Amino acid sequence: HLAYVATGMLDGCVDFNVKIWDLAAAIPLVRAAGGEVHFLNGAQLPLRQFDLRMKGIIYVAGSPAMCARLRTIMQG
Repeated sequence: HLAYVATGMLDGCVDFNVKIWDLAAAIPLVRAAGGEVHFLNGAQLPLRQFDLRMKGIIYVAGSPAMCARLRTIMQG
C-alpha cells in the first residue's frame, strides 16, 4: 500500500496488523514523495525492537491533509 501512496496511485491508506518488516523500506519512499506516515498508537516505528511476536502496527499514510482526515476517521 505504501508504494502506491508514494507513487500517487493512492491518495492515502490505512493498514493494521502489519509488521515492522512490511514498513521499514516503504516509509522512506512515502516521505521522499512528500507524504507522511502516522502510527495510531502515537509511537514511532520501532526499528530497534525487532520481535517475531510483536503485535501488529496500525498506521495511516498519505499527504498531510489526507493523513489528518484518515486519523480523524480512525480515532472517531
